[in-house]
Amino acid sequence: IRLLEKWIISPINDTIIVVSDGVKRFLIETTGIPEAKIKKVYYGVNPDDIKIDKKDIRGELNIDKEGILIGCIGRLVEQKGHKYLIQAAKKVIEIFPKAKFLIVGKGKLEKNLKRIAQNINLNSNIIFTGFRTDIYSIIDKMSLIVMPSLWEGFGLVFLEAMALGKPIVATDVGGIPEVVENNKTGILVPARDPKALAEAIIHLLEDHSLATRMGEIGKLAVRERFSLAKMVKEIELIYNHKGAGVCTENIGN
Repeated sequence: IRLLEKWIISPINDTIIVVSDGVKRFLIETTGIPEAKIKKVYYGVNPDDIKIDKKDIRGELNIDKEGILIGCIGRLVEQKGHKYLIQAAKKVIEIFPKAKFLIVGKGKLEKNLKRIAQNINLNSNIIFTGFRTDIYSIIDKMSLIVMPSLWEGFGLVFLEAMALGKPIVATDVGGIPEVVENNKTGILVPARDPKALAEAIIHLLEDHSLATRMGEIGKLAVRERFSLAKMVKEIELIYNHKGAGVCTENIGN
């Protein structure tokens, strides 16, 4: 058992805070921790704290001003399912030739993913930006955000995208359905399914009113369900009720 797991199941912890029901189920199934010992508190963000730089992201990345931008933000590791997005991109580009996919992040799979893009002749349509500190400014330029994760505890990037009014295409795994409401704030598809990913992306690119509506619903959801103030209040209530000895852990994000 890993050191982290030993700490989580330690008898000195009377409450474990998780970020989603998905993580809660994972803990119960893998550690046998009693359900009553686990409390869920969703992540929260404060939209009013989000600052957008006015820098020319398109110019910096040599992207046509009229080109559609589709973003994927996360570590370049197996969990995030980037290779399925690259495969889906080929179908999307057949219909939207000027579409650009921005893959934002660093990780051990970077060379392999670039090779996949090159092998299907998508070098000019898929841009690997590397690690960026201006994530909000990047998201702000996107038409939509895509996250093809194979598993996910929560996904903070969803809240960041929703706060900026961006519709989402994501996989129906882990805690994602608790954040992205299917057909309301985004479209959920099965994991490891490039065809379903492509169809969902194309649907949102073709239906501008639907994409805009999802973005607006997402903004409202962040303020009502995923606010930073709500997260802090719920954690305070747990600590005030339990006192000392509370273990807080975020697993799977």
